[in-house]
Amino acid sequence: MKSKLQILLLVWFALQGLVNGILISRDIPQPLWWSVGSALFNSVAIFYWYRADSDHQGFKRTFLMNVAVVVFSMFAIPFYIIRSNARGRRLRALGRMLGYYGFACVAWLVGGLASFLV
Repeated sequence: MKSKLQILLLVWFALQGLVNGILISRDIPQPLWWSVGSALFNSVAIFYWYRADSDHQGFKRTFLMNVAVVVFSMFAIPFYIIRSNARGRRLRALGRMLGYYGFACVAWLVGGLASFLV
């Protein structure tokens, strides 16, 4: 389940890069509905991943951590990864997270570059 959601997020980031690249290359301002919809989808998908992962890890979610993951996901997810993993596995888990962030950036860039082909 988590890996399917991670792949879905990578595809979503590529789609965002494609749409943003098309809009920028044609000098079209980004519509408000796209900005709001993208932010909402990102928040929901990241929270859903957090929920699935914390259930798998047996990590007790708190209300504040739930809110932080939705509002400040870039900072809350590394904090969650440190808190949810055992002492000897934290650095490896953070490395996997940074690798995934790198894949997400590459997916966004590939989508943006693909906009020049459209």
